[in-house]
Amino acid sequence: MQRFDKRKKIKELDKLWSIKIRERDGKCLKCGNTSSLQAAHILSRKNLNIRFDLENGLTLCIRCHLYWAHKEPIEFTKWVEYHLGKKKVDELYKKSQEIKHGGFSREELEKIEEELKNYEKSKKEYKK
Repeated sequence: MQRFDKRKKIKELDKLWSIKIRERDGKCLKCGNTSSLQAAHILSRKNLNIRFDLENGLTLCIRCHLYWAHKEPIEFTKWVEYHLGKKKVDELYKKSQEIKHGGFSREELEKIEEELKNYEKSKKEYKK
């Protein structure tokens, strides 16, 4: 039996999360570009409770992600609040503040993987 590699599994789940976000949105939600798409976390992925939460992600092109969202965080935050609604952003923030000790267990990572794999493209909740 092969040893479970937690770091490898987290890296795989980060990639799967990114794919699901980009599939869901299909374009940069800021400028509408359909090339060089990236999945961006709304709140940092260091918040383990929401790292793989699809509600904590949106699609941006590389330009909007790196040269706007990361360079203009206040403007990005206001834009996200406008597009998602302040209530939803506040709920996401509250969820991010729940303390998660000790990282992810193997069982938690397997459950996250199953949920991400079973995620179906849903109605877009973002306004352009």
